[in-house]
Amino acid sequence: MWQYNPVKDIWTKKADYPGTPVDVATSFVINGKGYVAGGNQVFGTSKALWEYDPVTDKWTERKNMPVATSGSVGFAIKNKGYVGVGWGGGNQIWEYNPASDAWKMYTHFEGGHREGAMGVVVNNIAYIGLGTTTWTVYPTQIWEFSPR
Repeated sequence: MWQYNPVKDIWTKKADYPGTPVDVATSFVINGKGYVAGGNQVFGTSKALWEYDPVTDKWTERKNMPVATSGSVGFAIKNKGYVGVGWGGGNQIWEYNPASDAWKMYTHFEGGHREGAMGVVVNNIAYIGLGTTTWTVYPTQIWEFSPR
């Protein structure tokens, strides 16, 4: 992994990701720690969750997701991480609590299955949308998600 400093325009080497190599993984940030979840592996889809602490430059393996997924959307709201709507996850949104290192199925996404969707959080509200449903259908709707 590499860290970019835009002021000095330099890259600094950081600790390598220790998990199985994946593509189309998702990520979220809680309390300054980065989380990498799921993704495609050589022999299938991953359930792995890894936490990166930039203060210590260390990776820690966390509890696996209940479902293997890739191309999912990931975001964090109020110290909880959310992953869902990707390949393997259907239209489910899963909630991760780092305090208890536990996952729970939180809700079903009313916009249906999406792979490669985007998610962005503004004022503790996530906006989820776009992506593809069949690799030939590209919905243009954006849905609002606000956890209780």
